[in-house]
Amino acid sequence: MIRFRQGTWHALFYWWGGVNRKIITAGIGYFVVVTMMYYFEITFHTYMSTSDQAIHAMAGFVVFLLVFRLNQCMGRYNNAEAAAGKLFARMQGLTSILLLNMRGPDGVPLPADGRWSEKEKTMATEYTELSIVVKLNCIRLSLATVIAFLMHSRLLNAAKDALGDLEDDVMIQVMYFYVRLQGLLYPAEMEIIDNALLVTWHRNGKYRAECCRHLPEAMIGGETVIGKHGSEDGRTVASLPQATLNLLLLAMRQALDKPWGFPERVLNTVADAAQEVRYRMSELETVVAQPLPLAYIQHCHSLLVMFALCYPLSIDPESGLMNNIVMPVSIFWAMLGIEMISSLLENPMGDDETDLNLLEQVHILEANAKFSFDISERHSMDLKKNLWQPLDDFGMGARHERTQVQEEPPGKSPLRTFETYFTWVDMPHHLLEWLLMNHGRVGEVHEAHWRHGLSRLRARLELALSKASEKMQTTHGNAYLKVGQSPNCAQDESDEEYSAWISNLMNIVKQDPSNFCHHLVFNGATMHNVQQQQQASPADDSEKTRGRAALMRRLTHRVAVYGDQTLKSTAFENDRRAAHRLSREETGELQTLSQRSGFA
Repeated sequence: MIRFRQGTWHALFYWWGGVNRKIITAGIGYFVVVTMMYYFEITFHTYMSTSDQAIHAMAGFVVFLLVFRLNQCMGRYNNAEAAAGKLFARMQGLTSILLLNMRGPDGVPLPADGRWSEKEKTMATEYTELSIVVKLNCIRLSLATVIAFLMHSRLLNAAKDALGDLEDDVMIQVMYFYVRLQGLLYPAEMEIIDNALLVTWHRNGKYRAECCRHLPEAMIGGETVIGKHGSEDGRTVASLPQATLNLLLLAMRQALDKPWGFPERVLNTVADAAQEVRYRMSELETVVAQPLPLAYIQHCHSLLVMFALCYPLSIDPESGLMNNIVMPVSIFWAMLGIEMISSLLENPMGDDETDLNLLEQVHILEANAKFSFDISERHSMDLKKNLWQPLDDFGMGARHERTQVQEEPPGKSPLRTFETYFTWVDMPHHLLEWLLMNHGRVGEVHEAHWRHGLSRLRARLELALSKASEKMQTTHGNAYLKVGQSPNCAQDESDEEYSAWISNLMNIVKQDPSNFCHHLVFNGATMHNVQQQQQASPADDSEKTRGRAALMRRLTHRVAVYGDQTLKSTAFENDRRAAHRLSREETGELQTLSQRSGFA
């Protein structure tokens, strides 16, 4: 949703993010029609004589239906907004409950003198490590659940609105969410995700998504881009967030009633929170899958068209331009605006300027998970002692066992820091552009459009990324660069222009504290992805890399590991050469998608 300063009249003049941009074409067309009607009436001295009561009655019917439709759509929007807020609030609460209720080293009984024996130190360290593993699983699977839900909502939108066809922009978002899942899940877990997914590419250049149904082998057409190939028994496509939530619940069970885990009674709270998450996800899926009935929409549109045609013909041409042209166009503009707003609000789970910015909620969940982990691990020792510090500060006679502890497992070790297990990586430029244009502040959106232009923005990004790829190969060979690090080589004039332009764009992004440019990846998953890529030699994969689907999977693996594609290596070059061996049509489509996604 485009953000703006509330209570200001400047909203009247905004172009991007408003409704005027969406109805101006129809408004101009109606102005031309009304003008032609007026010219016809003036020329032939005739008009449709209709009583004012009839016109008022028709106008009343149209306004009633449009306003009622707007109320219905606004209600759906408000319900979806509330459900999304409760979904992420429950997920944050679930994560915090699990992280803060893990016993860890507290499961080892404290000695009377407050000193650990070597056996107790070893046991406390073991308990700490076991609890950390469960906490890591809780964080990454919670993030995977909400990301899978966003991906599922995009696929569900395509299945219900476009017969499964995915536009390029939506496909890029789907690929980004898939890459995010690769950066959080281990290969065995990703296999479950692949079994529940099916996105195919067809010779007509279309990407097609399947959603929540069983497909016989004969019904699966095209090449599989995301997901597993069908077997003789066909493919069963399921809901992604339900699968990842089941993985989360399975991970929680590992710590149930363990001396280092959480008490069994905590399971009731966890189960209630998980059920609430399921309910809210199902509620949001219903908003996407169940639009308003066609009969109601058809009747609203029919009455609007009838009124728009009959009203100008019923006005006496002698009454002047104001009554014959200006007022009919103004009334039509108002009614069409209500209809357009209703259409925009009916499904808030898409990627338009009026839809909910759920990626921001994911980022908030990531930030809160980091601090919950730090509180439960990195700062846990000091915090537990500080809770009982008033006993000494105010000279109280009572004593607590925590105030007597003299030696404990080191609380500042690298194993107890969040950054040991997770890394913040840059988001692809295309996603930054999408976030800015659809969920940024209205002033920033206008500045980006007017100063840089959306088409020029994409063209320069693709040009810069391709040049960076060439320079990395010719200058650095197999060098691996950090995310955001540029190759140290001479720049031509176009590179300098791009650098200045991207600097201005990033300044626009940085001006608003609500903007974000990074996401989390789990280091354990990325290590396994790197190992898989190193084990797969180009010679052994010559047959596999001929297909478009295998190439896309290899490219997405690289994005999962290295974020915004500053990695340029020999393996990546081999993938590019394999892509050139494809037909011209396939190669052009692959390069377009990978470049626009920030993959190449």
